[in-house]
Amino acid sequence: ILGLIGRFVTLHWLSMVMDAYLTVLGLLVIFLEGKRYAKLPKDVDGMLRKYAFFLDFIWGRGCLYFFIGSLQIAQASILDITVGGFMCFVGVTYIVSGRRTAKKLEGLRKSLFSEAELRRKFEAADVENRGSLSCEQFQNMLQQFGIVLTMTEVESAFLSIEKVEEERIGFAQFVHWWTTAEFDNDQKAQFALSV
Repeated sequence: ILGLIGRFVTLHWLSMVMDAYLTVLGLLVIFLEGKRYAKLPKDVDGMLRKYAFFLDFIWGRGCLYFFIGSLQIAQASILDITVGGFMCFVGVTYIVSGRRTAKKLEGLRKSLFSEAELRRKFEAADVENRGSLSCEQFQNMLQQFGIVLTMTEVESAFLSIEKVEEERIGFAQFVHWWTTAEFDNDQKAQFALSV
């Protein structure tokens, strides 16, 4: 924001426009990654889901972060290059993490489990008997299916599932995810985590 003000005062209009874009995109990143702390209004969230559907996917966020990083690098100061390089790194990490998650979850999706079997494993993972799972319990349930994921990969999948309460998923939401999650064949089974 200070860079934006400084460029306005010194009449660097193109840089000012770039700073404005980076500020808006930076706020978007804060809302995407800080859902626990700052929720978007429902109408804004609905608009993002409709017009920027790719943000529902881990690879989509990675592409956005890489794009933001490249814009930041284009500003050409040491601080901008450092911050932009970090954002590019985060973007590539998201894309790679999403791809690794997809490959591991592909085996899970190919296996056929009845709804009764899904419920049994869900209830076994719900050690608190709350009727919902935390991210760690979700990871334990996936391990019951024979799929071992890193915590980052589990969080990637968990983020895409609609929550019934703060940071918990219910059985219906899990089954919906289980039955509607799609693989993007063009991205060699990039797991499209649809909500």
